[in-house]
Amino acid sequence: MRYEVAAMMADQLRRETQSKVSLSSMQSIFPSITKFGMAALLPHKELTVELRNDILTVLADGQSTASGYRDKVLKSENPASVALKYNDIIAMTRAERSALVKGMDVVYIYHDAD
Repeated sequence: MRYEVAAMMADQLRRETQSKVSLSSMQSIFPSITKFGMAALLPHKELTVELRNDILTVLADGQSTASGYRDKVLKSENPASVALKYNDIIAMTRAERSALVKGMDVVYIYHDAD
């Protein structure tokens, strides 16, 4: 996510949830395409790539990092964490969003087309 978009989202989250929100920048990896960049943001010791059914798959410590698996990868490092898709949470009510992140140490919000 672009830093300025993340900064605006952080401000909104602070206002709406009265939560502590931290924001930091990261240097992108090469190649800087979505499936590599999103995988690099997850906790891992090793990123690998393999070809599965003619589709390039990025793995974090052997686990798929496709959008449906990011929450599992994140929770393997910290059970009090959640990986969410922006398009999913934007459609929720404020109360639903608050309930979803209540008690979480880490919240990843992904905004991508993957």
